[in-house]
Amino acid sequence: MKEPSPGIKIGDIAFIDLADFNDNLNQKGWKYIYTLENKYKQCKIDLPKIDRYFNLPRILEHEFIGHAILKLSDKAHELAEKEKEINGPVPVEAKLGNIIRREINLPDRIIYISKREDSLSVNFGYLNGSNDPDPNIKPIIIFDEERGYRTINHPPEFPKDHGRFEINRNDVDKLLTIKYYKTIKYDVHKKTFDFD
Repeated sequence: MKEPSPGIKIGDIAFIDLADFNDNLNQKGWKYIYTLENKYKQCKIDLPKIDRYFNLPRILEHEFIGHAILKLSDKAHELAEKEKEINGPVPVEAKLGNIIRREINLPDRIIYISKREDSLSVNFGYLNGSNDPDPNIKPIIIFDEERGYRTINHPPEFPKDHGRFEINRNDVDKLLTIKYYKTIKYDVHKKTFDFD
């Protein structure tokens, strides 16, 4: 959500372009990079499915419920340092988004947005998790031609750093072109919705 114009308060406008999503409700142009991908491959474990981490329902929760209804912001300085560490990087994630993710067993959004020269990324992990291997799964022994036999622990069940969604800056420009939108008006006094 961009900084509001003068006279417009957080929550007065929540804007979501439905053309930015594919038929599976995932955002176009983003790819997920797993922190422990090699470990999953070595242990012959399927990568966790990421179809619900950062899709249309999560965006609706963040933009519409978080900003428009609850008036929560994306400004990190409004949170105490301990709250950031435990619940998330910005109020809208700490007080809503990550609470919902935990209820449906998804990793927390741990970095709101990270900007690089050629890309943007959003990081996920379990803020209250652990990088220790899952104690219920025994380590495996593999043969490596360079190092011989070695033991590999399985990836942790709830890693502190799970991975990140990343998008190339060129793709961001494509998504900024407005293609299809629906206006949702919320009357704060009557607590009713109107769809245009």
